[in-house]
Amino acid sequence: NLMIVMALASVITIFSGQNWSMKKEVRVKSAYKISTLFVMGWGVLNFIVCLLFSADLARVFNTDESVVKIASDFLVIVSFSYGFQGLIMVSGALLNGINKPIQAMIITLLRMLVVYVPLAWILSNYFGLTGIFWAAFLANIVSGIYAFISVRSKIAHKHAVSLKVAFSTLVNRKK
Repeated sequence: NLMIVMALASVITIFSGQNWSMKKEVRVKSAYKISTLFVMGWGVLNFIVCLLFSADLARVFNTDESVVKIASDFLVIVSFSYGFQGLIMVSGALLNGINKPIQAMIITLLRMLVVYVPLAWILSNYFGLTGIFWAAFLANIVSGIYAFISVRSKIAHKHAVSLKVAFSTLVNRKK
């Protein structure tokens, strides 16, 4: 279910890199907006499917009811955050494309080391395996929001710098 998002992220890296280097920031912004809407919509669709058919999906892989229950819980809890995980993937890909790989790495490290691992440890002590699922859910949402804000600020900053350069060039020509 996230393979389509991974494919989109692969394309975003190349698309954003080419357009960013050609100073076509508006195209990058537009592509990011469309991509974020798509991944959030795809996440909602996946959540609905998992909500309605989680046990059936789990039974495809195992018929043991205890396994089906655990897999079903995972699908229902974590799938609600798939749209945000898509934001992480698309944002990281775009940041790599516009030559900001450190920012992309920070998003990944935030998700895994700052949010997910500590929460998984804490919540598993209180809620067992389900606590680990909730940790994944929270890590995706927190990191997805951070990724979205990061990309928007990078794009807005570049756009503001481009406008400032264009304006100063125009003013200097008139002198």
